[in-house]
Formats: sequence, C-alpha cells, structure tokens
Amino acid sequence: MTDYLKTIITSKLDATGFNEFFNNTKKAENSITGLSNRFGDLNGLVGAGVKAIGGFFAVNKLMGEYNQAIQLSNYQLEQETKLQATLKGQGFREEQIQSIKDYASALQEIGVVGDEVTLAGAQQLATYNLTEENLKALLPAMQDIMVQQKGVNATGQDAIGVANMLAKGLQGQLGKLEMSGITLTEQEKKMIKYGNQQERVLALVKAVKENVGEQNKEFLKTPEGKIASAGNRIGDVYEEIGMLFREVRADYHTSMADTLDYFKPLIKGVAGGLASAFDTVSSLVRGTCLKVCLQS
Repeated sequence: MTDYLKTIITSKLDATGFNEFFNNTKKAENSITGLSNRFGDLNGLVGAGVKAIGGFFAVNKLMGEYNQAIQLSNYQLEQETKLQATLKGQGFREEQIQSIKDYASALQEIGVVGDEVTLAGAQQLATYNLTEENLKALLPAMQDIMVQQKGVNATGQDAIGVANMLAKGLQGQLGKLEMSGITLTEQEKKMIKYGNQQERVLALVKAVKENVGEQNKEFLKTPEGKIASAGNRIGDVYEEIGMLFREVRADYHTSMADTLDYFKPLIKGVAGGLASAFDTVSSLVRGTCLKVCLQS
C-alpha cells in the first residue's frame, strides 16, 4: 500500500459520499425556502428538522458506501484480536505480537496472500505453543502450500487448514502432508521425530520448499498475481477507513435518532399545517374553475 494510493481512494470515497450529503441537505433547504415564499415563513420553524431528516437519509447512504470497508476492517480486527489473545495467554510480550503482525504485512508485499489471511493461519499455528521465531519461519511455508492448492483465491479458512496440517506434521503426524504431495527424506523424518522445536520446524520448512517451491512469490509474477496483490493493497486502504468508521457510526446514528425524536412533534405539526394549506389552495383552485365554467 502506498500513501498515494490511499489518498486517491480516500478522496474519491469522501467526495462521493460527503458531496451527496451536502447536496441533499441543500435541496432540503431550497425546498423549505420555496414553501416559505408561498405559505409564509416556515424556514425558522422547520429548517433544522428538515436538515436533520435529509442528513439522516444521506448519511445512511454514505454508511452503505463504507459497508465494504467496515466489513473488511471487522475481519482484520477479528484475526488480530484472536492472535493477540492466544499469544498473550502464552506470555508473549506486546512487541513480539506486533512483530508477528508486521511480518504478516511484510509477507503480503512479496506475494499474493493478504495479511488478514496470513494472520488467520498465524493464530491457528500459535495454538501449538510455538516460539516467535518458529511461528514466523512457518508462515511462508504455509503461504506456499495455500497458493499451490488454491492459487490467488486462498482464504482465511484455507490458512487455518494448512496451519493445522503443518502443526500436526511437527508432531510427527505426516499423513496429511504426504497426501498433499509433501514428502520428507529419512533425515528430515528423524529430525521431526527426535529434534527440538526449532530443528523440527527447519526440517518441515525445508521439505515444503523442496516439494512445493516458493509458490507465493512466483505467483506474484503472473498477471493474476499482480491483480491479487493490488487488491490486497487496496483492501488495506479500505480496512483503515473501516477502522475509523467503526468507532463513529454508532455514535452518529444514536445522535441522529435523538435529533429526529426531538423534532418529531414539530415536524408532525408542520406537516399537518402544510396539508391544511394545500387543502385551502386546492379549494380556491376548484372554486375558480367552477366560476370559469359557469361564466362560459
């Protein structure tokens, strides 16, 4: 993600949404001015109420435009929260947890797997009590298997499945790995069986690289891979926007509802007055038409 890309997208979204908000409010004010000229000074009476109503519906549409951003931010936050909780329970320090998150973001830059997908797999791997270094060492291998199996369409669920397969492999359960085409040499199997955690991780990562290769990096060279990578970068922008709006939209809707509740009796009374005024005008028109018809 670049600051230039973020500026372009943010500006477009802001211009589309907020311009419509202000345009709708202006239309409401113009309507009030037009009615004031015909039926007396209504501007001071209901101007604020109409602005509140116009603003409510305009902001509803604006929130709709940001729904995708909010959904993406929710998924990102969900994965980060799960990872944070799991690692905190194992005694990881805040800087270690942040380092893993940053590493997932760095891996996104060199491949086609989004950081939120990688975080889903990282959280699952973390449940197997790995050290920070060993967890990081397994993430590229996990990505390569995912891309080898699903191409650019790997999801968070795919990441969780592959993470479980790798973790089982570290425990000597190699059946699913072998079914996926990842076979270990006798030396690697010995390291899995007798080695410490770091030796087992190194043996498994080496086996994945030998059998699968660096699929994640290689796919980035393809047209589809470049599109997927650009989509991940754009997704980051939407996630950031969504993070901002998640916090404010509930407060805004609450205050807007309170405003509408306050103006409800006033608006109801004005609406009744307008109906009466229109009825009077209608009666005058009918009377005028009747006179014309009788004279003719």
